[in-house]
Amino acid sequence: MLEHILVGADGSPEGRDAVVLGAAIAELAGAELTLVGGCYRHLIPSSGKLDSESRLEEFRRRITSERDRYAPVAQVEVTADEDAARALCLHARRLRADLVVIGSSRRAPAGRCAIGRTGRHLLDEIPAGLAIARRGLHQSATQLSTIAVGYDGGAESAQALELAEELAAAADAALLVDTIYEVPIPALVLGGPEMQQSFEELREDERRGALEVAERAVARTSRRSQLRVSVGQPGLELRRVSEGVDLMVIGSRRWGPFARIVLGGAGEALTTDCGSSLIVVPHSPPEPDVEVTTTGGARCSNA
Repeated sequence: MLEHILVGADGSPEGRDAVVLGAAIAELAGAELTLVGGCYRHLIPSSGKLDSESRLEEFRRRITSERDRYAPVAQVEVTADEDAARALCLHARRLRADLVVIGSSRRAPAGRCAIGRTGRHLLDEIPAGLAIARRGLHQSATQLSTIAVGYDGGAESAQALELAEELAAAADAALLVDTIYEVPIPALVLGGPEMQQSFEELREDERRGALEVAERAVARTSRRSQLRVSVGQPGLELRRVSEGVDLMVIGSRRWGPFARIVLGGAGEALTTDCGSSLIVVPHSPPEPDVEVTTTGGARCSNA
């Protein structure tokens, strides 16, 4: 479960969205919450002084005001570092954060979220999950009444399901588990009726296989969940699902650096345009190296 959550707070409307989402998740998870902000280069303090100390103090005052309004229990840390991604990464490592929450790109329409430049930089660096708050969240109700998770049977999606289930249980929210499988061959099949029949049988086998995997996973959850299995492009289908929920949770792509977020097709589609707030769960750390002696005397490890 989440123990420490960091929020990128910059005084902007999108930053306030992040504060609201971070506070909501922290309350559900019982996690510590820290607001982290980098000082604006062109910030002019009310005192009129332009030295760095005055700018930093003015910025702290603004972030503290947002904390008092949206997240009273949060800690506030400000830095003179003007690179928001770098500041968040440094604080995430120092505080061993489990989740970093940021605001959406300003290019996203109201009510939706999209990753911006800071988020892109964070993907390769933060040793934590990444959450993106939908635009306008601080102006509306923040209750998470419906949470959806993309599940494909992999270890990463299992972690996403575990987090989504825990948050849904804490919020007494509906949990939607969506499994989308892709047909391995084009829907337009050249050939006669026999070829078309073979294609339909393969498609049904794929659907049944995906359903069985998802049913086993949902059966292990501690609450009633709604399982939905469909065919299509996972990214586009999950984007459609996101338009009817408050929070979407997905896992990182299966390969890539451990303890990092690597976006696959579905992740790229959702971070580009999502109809709700979004959490992307990173890889788990690798298992400790275990030496195995083979029959030939050679030693192998998982390094």
